[in-house]
Amino acid sequence: METLKQFFNNQSAVSPEAWEVIRAKFTEFNFKKNEYLIREGQHAAYKFFIAKGITRTFYIKEGKEITVDFNFENTFVDSYVSFLTGNPSRCYIQALEQTKCYKIKKENLNQLYSDYKLGERLGRIIVEKRLLDKELREATLLLDSPKERFLWLQENHKDWLQRIPQQHLASYIGISPETYSRYKKAYLNQ
Repeated sequence: METLKQFFNNQSAVSPEAWEVIRAKFTEFNFKKNEYLIREGQHAAYKFFIAKGITRTFYIKEGKEITVDFNFENTFVDSYVSFLTGNPSRCYIQALEQTKCYKIKKENLNQLYSDYKLGERLGRIIVEKRLLDKELREATLLLDSPKERFLWLQENHKDWLQRIPQQHLASYIGISPETYSRYKKAYLNQ
């Protein structure tokens, strides 16, 4: 749980006593490559902190997978709408590699928020980061051309290129795998 402890300490100093309370609320859980954290129709009972690995959030429409997010080490992931509302999830979250997580139940998270100012502060920081990422992605999809999105990915997320299958990257930036391959070939031949 050292990764989780470090994450919290990077956001705000956590006393040993507070850490013991936080630690007791989380449970370690491991997912194999391609295993699902949640599927469409299931209820999100947990928020997951990724200590090691990658997850992919996607939807399926007319048999086609539409990737909307990747989560890496030191981030939280869940089916946000399902977790907050209790409604069934509309998305899938899948481990793209062996993934080590620490999970927390909604009621335990809410208890941290209500009992500790630190918990409330950390929750706000996590939500702000998520909203920032969502707004940046939305602007990119709406304002940038497919080629600009491809170049953004190549220049800003080289680590993704090594760890995420190409068809998922193509879906994430809103292009077909074939278009991605054409752009990649042209990019490598520059």
